[in-house]
Amino acid sequence: MSLPSSPQEMPVDGASSTVPSQGQFGAAAVKPLSALAVTALVLGIISLLLSWVPILNNLIFILALIATVVAIVAVVQTRPNKAHRGSGMAITSLVISILAIVVVFGSQAMYSKAIDEAFGAASVTPSAGSSSSSSEGTAPQSPEASKAAADSNAAQLKNGKVTIEVKKVEKSVNDYEGKPTVAATLVITNNDTSNLNPFEYRVQAFQNKVELDTAIYFDAKPGGYEPMDALKELQPGGSMTVVSAFVLSDETAPVSLKIDSTFGSKKAFEKEYPLQ
Repeated sequence: MSLPSSPQEMPVDGASSTVPSQGQFGAAAVKPLSALAVTALVLGIISLLLSWVPILNNLIFILALIATVVAIVAVVQTRPNKAHRGSGMAITSLVISILAIVVVFGSQAMYSKAIDEAFGAASVTPSAGSSSSSSEGTAPQSPEASKAAADSNAAQLKNGKVTIEVKKVEKSVNDYEGKPTVAATLVITNNDTSNLNPFEYRVQAFQNKVELDTAIYFDAKPGGYEPMDALKELQPGGSMTVVSAFVLSDETAPVSLKIDSTFGSKKAFEKEYPLQ
């Protein structure tokens, strides 16, 4: 007599119950694929493919940021002790999203520099009586001018047409991981004839000659801190306040703030500030 291959019904207190086969138990043990990992991968690929396109990559930068956040959540969701699988996909999407952000920064700075060089070269017409020293560079500064530059809290970019003034540098609330941070309040003024692209300049912070990571906040945040402010274009004649925040590696060491053009070969501004 052959044994039945289908689930058997066994009486339990006068009722019958179905006992699943071994294959049914195995199928039930498979974790579902993380939808967030799939979403992050799709957004990351789209961001990377379009990150080099002029003008459009302003929006792509925001899309890449969203993909990065989704990928981070997916990485957490697909840990071995979690209910979803797809850890490799989540990590891949995170790498692609970060790469897209880097490409956006690089392409924006490259396009901006090319435009500045093209229009700047066309607008400069040296006079017949100008000397070679004035055409090749600026005259040496006097000791008084050098001291004034050292005491200044402002960076001069684009031949002095853009000013980034440091109003204050102070310790702030902890970031989303509970790490101490420092916030730098900057006032940016654009006296140029064209919009100031946020990718044309960069703000960095250092402690003990080591660059600090950018701070990320979820709940509490420094006063005036709005992460999207740093992505705004500034119109000619306009001014805006931006708060840049960084994760401290040492809660007592002074912070060195550096501001310059993204692809500038000459240091525009660097000054050390004690933690308040």
